Amino acid sequence: MALQDLAGNDTLILLVLLAIFLVVGYKVLDTLKNALIIAALSAVFPFLLNRYFGMGFNTALNSELTYVVAGVGMYFIYEILVIALRTGGIVWEIAKIAAMPIVWIYDGLKGYRTAFLAKGKRARRKEKKRKKALKMMKAKSSPERSKK
Repeated sequence: MALQDLAGNDTLILLVLLAIFLVVGYKVLDTLKNALIIAALSAVFPFLLNRYFGMGFNTALNSELTYVVAGVGMYFIYEILVIALRTGGIVWEIAKIAAMPIVWIYDGLKGYRTAFLAKGKRARRKEKKRKKALKMMKAKSSPERSKK
């Protein structure tokens, strides 16, 4: 029975490895296909500039290889930047999740502080209204005010 469980676990591990291999292989083949397309477009680039825009680009084999290497190099730099940005986005999301307790504590303290200050403001506002009402009552009840 123990051997059957072990074989089941090995099969599961092999299936996971196969899935990873297929995904990575697909991405590599897709990248190579795009690199070939970029290389072909880079090779045609100087011919198109010469023909349609009347520019005098050198179309010798060495120049063509330079354009192809530059185009494919820029494509690979682009791919590396895309991977870095995706990884950075994932890292940022993980950091936001990890920082959630800190945000909750801050929000709680901010709410407590706001409520505490609001109570003080309410009390000051209430006291100001009371003083204003007393002042108005004194003004109404004073005889000098009524004579004018």
